[in-house]
Amino acid sequence: MKSISFNRLLATTALAAVLSLSAGGAMALPVLFGGASVDGAAAANIEPGQTVTATTLLQLQAPDGSIVTIEPGSVFTLTGEGDTLSFELVSGAMRVASSGTPIAISKGGVTISTTGGAFSAFEGEEGGLSGRVNQGSATVANGAGNRDFAAGQGYEASETNIAGTFTPPPVNTTQLTQTDSGDTDYSPADEQGSEGSDIVEEAAGGGSGGYGGTPPVTGVVVPVTGDADTGYVIAYAADSVGIDARDDVTVTIGSGGELNQYQVGDGSDERLERNSNASLERADSNGNVFIERWAGGETHGNYYNDYNGTTFSSLGRTSHQGFHSVYGKPTAEGDIPTAGVATYDLVAATNPTIDDGSFAPGTFTGELGVLFGPIFKVGVDFTVDMPGDHTYAVLTAGGAAAPSAAPQYKDFSKGLFRINDIAVAQGGATCPSANCTASVYGLFTGAGGEDLGVAYQIMDFSVPTDDLFRGKRISGAAVFTQGSYTPGDPPPSSSSGEIEAPLGAGPYLVAFDGVFVDTSTIELDGDGALSSFVNDYTGEGGTDRGTASVAELWGNEDVTIGRWNDGTTTGYLAKQLDPLVDGYHYAVGTAALNLPTYGVAQYTLAAATAPTFADGGGLPGTLSGAMSIGYGGGMPSVGLDLEIDMPDDHVYVVETPGGLALPHLSPFVVYTTGPAYPANSIVMAGSGTYTIDSGGRACVSNGSCFFSLYGFVSGEGGSSAALNYKIWQSGYFAQAITGSAAFTTGGAEVPSLSDPLDTPFADGNYTALVTKPGSNATYTDKAAVFGPNGELISYQVRTNPGSESTPNIGSNGMAELGRNADAMWGRWTGGETGGTGNFNGYVGADLSGDRGMHWMVGNPASDLPATGTAEYELAGYSAPVFNDGRSAPGTLTGAMTVAWGGTGATKIGTDLDVAMAGDAVYHLVTTGGAANPSTSEFTMGIDGSFGGSLPVTFTGDGAGTGAACPNPGSCNASMSGQAFGQGGKTIGIGYVIGFGDSGITGNGVFTQAAPPPP
Repeated sequence: MKSISFNRLLATTALAAVLSLSAGGAMALPVLFGGASVDGAAAANIEPGQTVTATTLLQLQAPDGSIVTIEPGSVFTLTGEGDTLSFELVSGAMRVASSGTPIAISKGGVTISTTGGAFSAFEGEEGGLSGRVNQGSATVANGAGNRDFAAGQGYEASETNIAGTFTPPPVNTTQLTQTDSGDTDYSPADEQGSEGSDIVEEAAGGGSGGYGGTPPVTGVVVPVTGDADTGYVIAYAADSVGIDARDDVTVTIGSGGELNQYQVGDGSDERLERNSNASLERADSNGNVFIERWAGGETHGNYYNDYNGTTFSSLGRTSHQGFHSVYGKPTAEGDIPTAGVATYDLVAATNPTIDDGSFAPGTFTGELGVLFGPIFKVGVDFTVDMPGDHTYAVLTAGGAAAPSAAPQYKDFSKGLFRINDIAVAQGGATCPSANCTASVYGLFTGAGGEDLGVAYQIMDFSVPTDDLFRGKRISGAAVFTQGSYTPGDPPPSSSSGEIEAPLGAGPYLVAFDGVFVDTSTIELDGDGALSSFVNDYTGEGGTDRGTASVAELWGNEDVTIGRWNDGTTTGYLAKQLDPLVDGYHYAVGTAALNLPTYGVAQYTLAAATAPTFADGGGLPGTLSGAMSIGYGGGMPSVGLDLEIDMPDDHVYVVETPGGLALPHLSPFVVYTTGPAYPANSIVMAGSGTYTIDSGGRACVSNGSCFFSLYGFVSGEGGSSAALNYKIWQSGYFAQAITGSAAFTTGGAEVPSLSDPLDTPFADGNYTALVTKPGSNATYTDKAAVFGPNGELISYQVRTNPGSESTPNIGSNGMAELGRNADAMWGRWTGGETGGTGNFNGYVGADLSGDRGMHWMVGNPASDLPATGTAEYELAGYSAPVFNDGRSAPGTLTGAMTVAWGGTGATKIGTDLDVAMAGDAVYHLVTTGGAANPSTSEFTMGIDGSFGGSLPVTFTGDGAGTGAACPNPGSCNASMSGQAFGQGGKTIGIGYVIGFGDSGITGNGVFTQAAPPPP
């Protein structure tokens, strides 16, 4: 198994896939992000039996995507792994979000476990555990027994006691019960099988405080009569038991059409009888879906009997209360429309009731709309009028006319959907606070879903409940029939796209689901689409497309991309994928050969998969944009300018610092060296995550919105590239966006910043003068390479064995490019220098913006005069710039005179002005200036080089204060010079004024003026 470095794991996001079990046996859990230590040493993998300390917020992830989060400072031990995970909490707190793997946390004789749920576990005051179940359900166990807890309920457990909120429904139910989220005491109803207890007597007698309406008929047993029929689905809303649905139901219908019993065939022995209740407000729509309200009596039979004894089976309801049900045989899944909009008109409704019967039953009116398609949405516009209380409006955005609510639950194999958390305005007994909501279960029946039944409930969890969980909820049921249906366009095929050319020979890289990139063994089908792959993440079992189709297929000889959808994948990350709205996005590429060593490659978008939400909660989107790669400085940098447009949601913008023009400022790189990623992977450098602006479903909160990227360059010279990405936010993983994109390029080029030279210098050995922040230097007889426009591409500044150094232009262009017969000059700027070696900071220098590295390269000086005086005129220069690029480049003017005197006696006088607009004009004047060079500080050596320092004065420009000379009385410039060509007729100088960010660098080229006529 591959050894994964700590940095790599830190760079991997909380959504990253993890190494699965190898064929050989146990597997450690890798650290996805955060810090962990074992015996004081950083740990990248958590091994079973190790005692681990979370040095920061720490996250681990199981192969199926289950997340375990450990609070900073917590100490724990991984006690079991594989098909199940178990931890021993030594101190602190942990949180679990299971995607299906059974996960348990233990401490002090207490264990809490879940399969598919989410919970928190804190170190308890009595040595055990306490916390809350956040999703699904969990079981808390100790030596005395165990208790089941549902979402929203808290628990506190020691070795001998378990306390917390009572859980009426069984494990894995979808039921919503009304319990006070702050209640941490068990109800007396938890005494299972408590026939004859006070609470059962209370249920039969109308409650301890009495409920409104005519008391129920209790204490009688009414035999179940009627005809039984199977294949039904029932949804109900009622006081005490909440709102829920059952499938695989057998109903028993009396001679008058009344529902006398329903029985669930899933082995739970749930069988609820109407018994002495009246069957009220019976109605149906086209004989397909039925409603009624049981009230005025006492139910019998079994209602969650294994969990709740007889409490909810034998429950009395007054005439003002009710058990509201809607039932029918569901529309066949294949007969439910796949596209279009339907409106549903009200046929009939039960009279809505309030939990405690404190008001008489009310009336219901309303309509409903449905958007069929890949994104199924519902619109409701209900009015519930409770006499003597309030009129409640249950309205989704856009109402029935513009369906906008995406159900939290949908199973068309049962004809069911459920919408939770529809906001209901504050007012009335049921909604005393602004946190009032409604839930609606819907059931499609009849041909093409022509009839629709609903059960609904309005609730405010701030309302206290009694021992039977009765508070002020409103419950009811209604049936509708289709009033109109406008067909929509059929959804696109789940198979689409084609390759332009077969993928070349391996080795191959695979990037998958926005969570990893790795060297892989692959299989392609006859269309060139990815069928399966095996790598260090998947283990030997690999990941197989299974029955899934491939959409948005594209490929060339270097890369191929696609989206698995509409089927079930197998192996690692196995998943049932819906058509159109769901998918596993992949990218596959060949090896990259002969990548450029300098220049910027601009990549155009060749193809992209349609980005999708992890939960299928929105229509697939589109990706547009481009990318660039800057070569030269260390690992090549990747610039991005992308837009991911998700319909009816948000446009997610990914633009790296510097954009496409300055890729070296981006945190994403082509990984060329090191063990953390395969060569030529595109990943984020270092540790941490990349953030983009929040907004939309994927990043709905004000917290950080993360963009994870795994990709690669492929082909000759990096001719193609592919990206596999994920947009996500902590706490909203199910709403993450994933996609793939492929790009192509014509190759890397040097940005054009100057007109090309008419005659470039040929590659060869030359003398050079180079000036950069804090440094002036001359070099002789070193190798120089020039570009087609005459720009300097590279220069070998150091040839010492073992410490060779050859900087190159990297991702820069060359500004102020010029030449004469003896030399060429210019300024590298706009990017990052590249090359080899690390001598004097030439390689990897950031020259973005208006920064610069100034070069003059030419023929060595020869036959220098021994006598005479010569005047030199300014022939050109590379513009002076501040070291930090704080303002636009400046200008150079002035003159130079040389008093030739032979070796060690030749003097150079200057009278130069360096003008920086808005700052100052800096005067670089040698002693005696150009008029009297014999007194100058600068003396030329035998090779024509000279250098030294001289005092600088300046004249402010406007409000400028001379930034390069913060201490005007002691401001100096370093100057180096070099004579070029026969007789030294060309002389170049480089200068550095001041130091630090406010320092200024530049160069100038002077040519010998013609002597005056005699």
